[in-house]
Amino acid sequence: MHFWINGIEFVLGESTLQDMIDSGVVPFRESDLEDAKNNLKKNTQSCGFRIDLDKYWSAQVYVLNDTDAGKPANECYISEIYLPNHPGETQDILKFDFPLTLTMDELKANAGEPEADNYKHYDGDNGYYTDTFKYTKPSTKYIGNSYYSFEYTKVCYLSFFALIRYIVFAQPLSAYQTRISNQYEQMQSYSEEILPPSERN
Repeated sequence: MHFWINGIEFVLGESTLQDMIDSGVVPFRESDLEDAKNNLKKNTQSCGFRIDLDKYWSAQVYVLNDTDAGKPANECYISEIYLPNHPGETQDILKFDFPLTLTMDELKANAGEPEADNYKHYDGDNGYYTDTFKYTKPSTKYIGNSYYSFEYTKVCYLSFFALIRYIVFAQPLSAYQTRISNQYEQMQSYSEEILPPSERN
């Protein structure tokens, strides 16, 4: 999966934390970068490094040390990106290869229904509920699956796209190189169709 920060492209499973730092375009929280060169134990994912999108809004990236020895966090590749969405607010810093305005119906129309175990619905009080959709592919390098996770929330009859999370525990494989689950391929294909490279920056 690709993502863009201030027009510069990064790839989960390939780009390292140091790549992001060296780009000079990522508005990291300075206090988090104090830990960038700390040793990360073998087979361990880091805590989040915050990327400030606005005064009270930040995304987070995590890195993974999938080796059998300790390694500085900044030398490890980005394994996860998390973006909580703020209803009614927009930002131009972080972009994905699909639109953040994606509705639940558009997601299902283009990616299909997830497997039963990968769909969660929660009913709360006063009309609050969440619907979470997860689209996975098998990992080839580490324990667990790689996945997109989309969460939609309704509060007081106002629906919004609450968050997106993508986790990779393997070098990501292009759908053109390896045929994986139809749902994941459809999600990848849809991403490319709706946001061509010429428009991503």
